[in-house]
Amino acid sequence: MVDKEDTKYILKIINSEDSKNDTLLELQTLALSFVHQNGIPAQKASPNIAGQLMSMEEIDCGRGAQTFCMRLLNYMPGKTIAESELTMQDLYHVGRTAATLNKTLQEE
Repeated sequence: MVDKEDTKYILKIINSEDSKNDTLLELQTLALSFVHQNGIPAQKASPNIAGQLMSMEEIDCGRGAQTFCMRLLNYMPGKTIAESELTMQDLYHVGRTAATLNKTLQEE
């Protein structure tokens, strides 16, 4: 998905089992927003048409109706660490980002 500012999005649909813990999913969504606001690269949820950062939707996928949590997240291009050939510079940046995240979480 792309909006009029060319921002790309991913519709994240959480499996039905994990969707049962909506409190944990809300905490995850707020944590992503918090670290993003503090300058740490993280996806950010965008509000849906009802103004909510996530919604619970009932869908029948052929096994009867199940409830799924859905979030619209901004797309972050790149590769995961597992997909990359790491250099010492990469490891340094990962460590620095982890330390920044740790410090940010301790301060709040």
